[in-house]
Amino acid sequence: MKAWPLALGFGTVGALLLGCGGGGGRNDGPASLYPESVRRIARLNQAFLLYASDHDDVAPLAVSWTDGLDPYVTQKNSFHSPVLGESSYGYALNSAVAGQGINGIPSPAATLSVFDSTASGRNAVADSSTLPNPPRYGTKNTRAFLDGSVADFEGENPGPEDLAAESRRRLKQLAVGVLLYAGDNDDWMPLANRWVDGLAPYVRQENAFRSPAVERTDATKYGYAMNLEVAGVSLLDLESPANTIVFFESTQLHRNATASLETEPSPARYPGGNARTYADGAVR
Repeated sequence: MKAWPLALGFGTVGALLLGCGGGGGRNDGPASLYPESVRRIARLNQAFLLYASDHDDVAPLAVSWTDGLDPYVTQKNSFHSPVLGESSYGYALNSAVAGQGINGIPSPAATLSVFDSTASGRNAVADSSTLPNPPRYGTKNTRAFLDGSVADFEGENPGPEDLAAESRRRLKQLAVGVLLYAGDNDDWMPLANRWVDGLAPYVRQENAFRSPAVERTDATKYGYAMNLEVAGVSLLDLESPANTIVFFESTQLHRNATASLETEPSPARYPGGNARTYADGAVR
């Protein structure tokens, strides 16, 4: 995803924002206003990060985030979606981060900060389920993330095929991790409802435990489950490791989810079907 780097000093930011045009863009349809919405939400996101920097890395409070960011925003129309006009607002603060210490939040590049929302009042706080559907700007909604990134004017976000490939990469880390774990534990698989904790020392990236499609909308969720039938089982007892599913995409979204294969998403979460890992280390 192309993004705008927003790690700038406050003085630089002020000069930049004063230099940006504040108009609503061309008025020949909602899609044409997407670049202006990106400009506005980029200002809000920078203000969000500056606020947190001045408040011990704590995000603005839910009930007053607009008021909290106001001193950091030079152009006040930035609080208003250009589609809705200045009699309304249209941007919401992610309820999962409001009032929270942002340094401890995993996967900041996948955690929404401020975004287009159907909750359109001042100081609106909501989750990603309120992203407008259909999207507010033709095929796109405007979203900003905790790492400071904002989708660029073309809205180049990861497509379904990109997310599917990333899911396979993450599941491969789990497939390798479980074999390493078993090698250190007399060939026993991790226990049910404790497998993430058991594999953590063997997995290079913490976000490998999260399905990227799930993480993209809510970075507090996971989306992979361990097959209930193999949890706590010895690898030596498996008749056909190449045909034994260990981890899979699941509708169970909590940490350490352990479930039956009946919880696989239907329809599949990604093009080409849901990916799975097998006890021989394969992912397919």
